[in-house]
Amino acid sequence: MELPKAYEQKEAEDKWYSFWESKGYFKGQINPKKKPFSIVIPPPNVTGGLHMGHALNNTLQDIAIRYKRMDGYSACWFPGMDHASIAVHVLIEKSLANRELDDLLREIGYPLPNDKRPLQRHDLGRDYFMKLGWAWKARYGHRIREQLRALGCSCDWERERFTMDEGLSNAVKEVFVRLYEEGFIYYGERLVNWCPRCMTTLSDLEVEREEQEAQIYFIRYPLAEGKGFITIATTRPETMLADTGVAVHPDDERYQELIGKSVILPLMNRKIPIVGDEAVDREFGTGALKVTPGHDPVDFEIGRRHGLKIISIFNKDATTNDEAGKYQKLDRYVARERVVEDLKSAGLLDRIEKHKHAIGHCQRCNTVVEPLLSPQWFMRMEELAKPAIKVVETNDVEFIPDRWKKIYFDWMLNIRDWPISRQLWWGHRIPAWHCADCHEITVARKAPAKCAKCGSSKLEQDPDVLDTWFSSALWPFSIMGWPTETPDLKYFYATSLLSTGHDIIFFWVARMIMMGLHFRKKIPFQKVFFHPIIKDAKGQKMSKSKGNVIDPLEMKEEYGMDALRFTLAALTAKGKEMRLAKDEIEGYRRFLNKLWNASRFTLINLAGFDPSAAAPKKSELTLEDRWILSRLNRVIAETRESLESYDFNVTAKGLYDFVWHDFCDWYLELIKPRFYEGAAAGAKQSAQYVLHQTLTDILKLLHPFIPFITEEIYQKLPGKEAESIMISEFPTSLKSWLDESSEKKVRAIQSLITAIRTIRAEMNIPPQKPAKVLLKIGDKSIQKLVKEYELFFKELAQTEELTVDAQIERPKSSPVMVLEFGEVFLPLEGLIDIPKEKARLRQEMEQARKLLDSTLRKLNNKEFLEKAPAEIIEKEKSKAQEFKEKLERLEQNLALLMSSN
Repeated sequence: MELPKAYEQKEAEDKWYSFWESKGYFKGQINPKKKPFSIVIPPPNVTGGLHMGHALNNTLQDIAIRYKRMDGYSACWFPGMDHASIAVHVLIEKSLANRELDDLLREIGYPLPNDKRPLQRHDLGRDYFMKLGWAWKARYGHRIREQLRALGCSCDWERERFTMDEGLSNAVKEVFVRLYEEGFIYYGERLVNWCPRCMTTLSDLEVEREEQEAQIYFIRYPLAEGKGFITIATTRPETMLADTGVAVHPDDERYQELIGKSVILPLMNRKIPIVGDEAVDREFGTGALKVTPGHDPVDFEIGRRHGLKIISIFNKDATTNDEAGKYQKLDRYVARERVVEDLKSAGLLDRIEKHKHAIGHCQRCNTVVEPLLSPQWFMRMEELAKPAIKVVETNDVEFIPDRWKKIYFDWMLNIRDWPISRQLWWGHRIPAWHCADCHEITVARKAPAKCAKCGSSKLEQDPDVLDTWFSSALWPFSIMGWPTETPDLKYFYATSLLSTGHDIIFFWVARMIMMGLHFRKKIPFQKVFFHPIIKDAKGQKMSKSKGNVIDPLEMKEEYGMDALRFTLAALTAKGKEMRLAKDEIEGYRRFLNKLWNASRFTLINLAGFDPSAAAPKKSELTLEDRWILSRLNRVIAETRESLESYDFNVTAKGLYDFVWHDFCDWYLELIKPRFYEGAAAGAKQSAQYVLHQTLTDILKLLHPFIPFITEEIYQKLPGKEAESIMISEFPTSLKSWLDESSEKKVRAIQSLITAIRTIRAEMNIPPQKPAKVLLKIGDKSIQKLVKEYELFFKELAQTEELTVDAQIERPKSSPVMVLEFGEVFLPLEGLIDIPKEKARLRQEMEQARKLLDSTLRKLNNKEFLEKAPAEIIEKEKSKAQEFKEKLERLEQNLALLMSSN
C-alpha cells in the first residue's frame, strides 16, 4: 500500500473523476430520511471557455456540496448553462463577419457563398441563425462541461439543463403569460437605452457609465417675441434638432418672466415654448435646459408633464433621419460637428467649455448608448419588489457577508420598470402575436390560430426575444422542472445556497428572489454567498489586453487542480476582491507535497498495523499522542464551524496550519523514535493507531478542498471505511479527546525546542554538532516535563546535555532566548569559529540595514502612501518591523560575541 515518491496529478485527476462519476456518487437522491442540501450552479454563458472567476465560484460550490454530502445530507448540485442572448449574439455576428464559423455553417447545411466576403445575420435569416446558435451552444457547451469536470465539480450531470431547452422554454412562456395576464407585463412606447452596434434595447443595468472628458456647448436661443435670447448649456448639441421646448426652474429669478414665452430653435427655425419645471438643475450650465423628449430620459418626463411633442432624429444605427432636416443621413458625431459649425457661422454659439461627465456604454460592445423612443415590452417591478425586500430584511434570505444588503435595498427601493424585450434572434422569442387587421396583441402559451380581439388569422409573432436575465430569474425552479410539480421541486426547493459575485446582485439575485416568491410562494435559496472578484497581484482587473490573465486550465497543467482549488479557497476572504498570483499556487502545491510525503511516511510505518484491533485507551497513549488527538478534534470543530459560515479562507488556513505544523513538523518528528529498531512494541502500536486515525481524518477534512490527492492517498489506507473518501463520513469532534493539559505541556516543549533551534540558526551552529543547553526555569512542573521528555530535545534540537534549574547563571559566550516561563542559554564555545561568525553577523547586519532603509523610504514617500492599496502598505509595514527585529537580534548576537573576548 506504499505511495510512490511523487504524486502524478494528471493521472490521478482523470482516474478519480471517472471513478466517482461511474459510481454515481454525484447523483442527488430524494431521500425523506435525509435532509436535502441543494445548489443550482450560476449557469456559465455559452460564450467560450471558463475563466478564473468561474474556477473560483465553482470550487467554492464544490467544497460546500462535498462537505454536506460527506456529512450525511442528500446533496445535489444542479448544473447547467445559459444561452446568454446578447453576449452570444454579438460573438456570433463578429465571427460571421470574420468568416470564422464556416465549419458550423456547413454543419447546419447553410449554402456558403463562393467568395470570402463578410457575412451578416440577415444573410442567413432567422432560421439559419438559430440553427447556428444551437451549433455554437453544442461546441462551447461541451467545452464548458469538460472544464467543470476538470475542476473536479461533483455536479449531478443527469440533471443538467440549458436555459433554452424545451422544459425551460415552457417555463419562460408560462411566466410571461401569467405576468401579462396579471398586469405586470405591458407593451408600450418609451424612451429606452439603445445600442446602435448590437441594435437592441438595454436595461439600465446593462449600461456601464464611464467618466469621460467631454465638452459643454453654450448656445443662444433667440426669443420669439422681441429682442434677446436665452442661453442653454448642453453636452449634445446635435440633439437640439429634436428640441420641442426650453425648461427653467420656476423659482429661478433669472428666467421667471420668460416662462410661458417662446424661442426660435436655431438651425430649424421652429417655435418652441419656455416652460417652468422643478426637475431643472439651476446650478448646471446657465440654469436653462433644452428639452429633447425623444433623446433624454429627464427631458422625456418634462415633455410628458408639459405636453411637449416628441421628435426622434436618430435611426436605430445612430445615423440621423429626415426629422433632422438638412442634417439627415449623417453619423451622430458628424452631425454634431456640422451643427456646431453652423451655430458658429450664425453667431449663436456662445462658448465651449471642458466638462467631465458619465457617458453610458453598452456592457457587451462598449458602444455609446443612445436614448431612443421605441415600442418595447416592459415589466412592472415595484409590487414584485416589496416581498423580496422583506425576506432579506428578516434574514429569511441571508446575505453573506451582510454588507451587500444595503446595495440590494438601495436598488430595490428605487426600482424602475424593466424593459424585457431585445431586438435579437438568439433567445426566447416573446410569446405574443400582433394582428395585422385590428393591431391588437394576443399573448398565449401556444401559437394562436386567430386574433383574440377580432378573430383575424393575420397574426405575426413579435420578432423580439426576452432579456437573458428573464429566463435566468426562473433558474432555481425552472431547472427542477417547473411548471410541473416535480419530485425535485418538492424535495430540493428552496435551495440551500447560492454562490455568486456581488456584481450581479441586481441582474440576477434580486430577480430570482422576486420570481421565486411570486411563482413558488417560497424563497429560492436560504443563503447567498457573495464571493470576491479576482484581481491580479497588483489589484488590477485581469484582461487579455493587459496580459495578466491566469488561465485555470494552464494552472491545472502546471500545478495540478488541487493546488489551484486550495489556493482559491485560501484567498477567499469576505471582501470585495482577492488578489491572485502564480507564486501563491506554487506555495500551496508545496503544501500538497508536504501532505504526500507525510502520507508516505505514515503508510510505510503502518506496515503490520491491524485497523480492526482494539483501540488503545486514552490512558495508554503517550503525551504526544494525546496532544495530536486533542488538536485534531479542535480542528475538526473549527473546520465544521467555518464551513457552516462559509469562511473558506479560515477553514483552509486552519487545515494548512494543522497539517503542516502540528502533524508534519511536530507529531511525525516526535514519534520517529518509536519506530526505531528496538523500540517497545506497545509504543509502536499506539503510534500506528494515532497515525492512522489522524491521517484518515486529515484526508476527510481536506477532501472537499483537494479531492483528487486525498482520494489517491485514502485508497492506500488500510481498513478504510468506504470505497471512496467522497462517500465516507465527515469527521465529528469528540469532546472526550480534548485534552488541555497535554496541549499545554506540548506547547511548553515546542517553545523550548523552537528557542534552541532559533539560537542555533542565528549563531550559524552546524546541525550535526550537538549542543549543551541550560534552561533557567522556576516552574517545577516544567522542570519535570523537560527531564521526562529529554529525548525530544535530543531528536529535535540536537542537544547532547540538558540542564534545567531555577538558579542557573548565564554562562560566558551564551546567547539567550527569553520565554514566558524562563530563559534558554546555549554556550557557543567549541561550536563555532567566533571571529568568522563576527564577520558573518556584520555582513548580515549591513544587508538588514539596507532592506530596512529601503522599506522605510517607501513608507515615508507621500505619493506611495496615497496611491498604494492598503494591503500593500500593511505588507511594507510588516516587512519594516521584521527587518528591524532581525537587525536588533543580529546586533545583540554581535555584542554577545564581542563581550566574550
